[in-house]
Amino acid sequence: MALNETVQEMLKEVSGLRMYDLSMPVNDDLRGIHKEVLAGRIRQLEHKYGKQLEGTPERAYLTALVNHYDPITPESPLHPRNDNSNLYKTLDEIELEVKPYNALTRNGQEEVYIGDVAQMTDNQLLLVKNFGRVSLGQVKKVLRILGLETGMYLKNFRPTRESEKETYILRLKREYEEIERERRSRA
Repeated sequence: MALNETVQEMLKEVSGLRMYDLSMPVNDDLRGIHKEVLAGRIRQLEHKYGKQLEGTPERAYLTALVNHYDPITPESPLHPRNDNSNLYKTLDEIELEVKPYNALTRNGQEEVYIGDVAQMTDNQLLLVKNFGRVSLGQVKKVLRILGLETGMYLKNFRPTRESEKETYILRLKREYEEIERERRSRA
């Protein structure tokens, strides 16, 4: 495909996204989801057209769009890093709704670190007893405020109480296996 045709195609897709952006909802919760969708699509466009447009003004425009819609880059101070001091905070130390707190800590009986929660995927969190989609949304919101996200690989994260972490992970694995057995028995 010729460069001119590539530029035309990219600009057409970007203008569609800009129109989509103008229809952004007013509700704060929806605005966040809307921005995430746009950021994902802009990243796809960058992947699709980035190399073909290298060295052109259109490539600079595409980079500016990526930075506008998805400003959290590895160079950004907001980028989740393993040295984030929030990883070592317990759920007691942050403002978390009662239901997800109780589900993750077994009604306050176990000490759970933010880093433990950040390492869990959405599906793993949803498998915790009494932890649903609303709780997941609340936890993700708190993690985002702390500069973290679910499903992170935290190479250097070691809670001070290693045995508690192992106990917690083993409990989650047992719960997961129990749910899987129940699901298989129903099938």
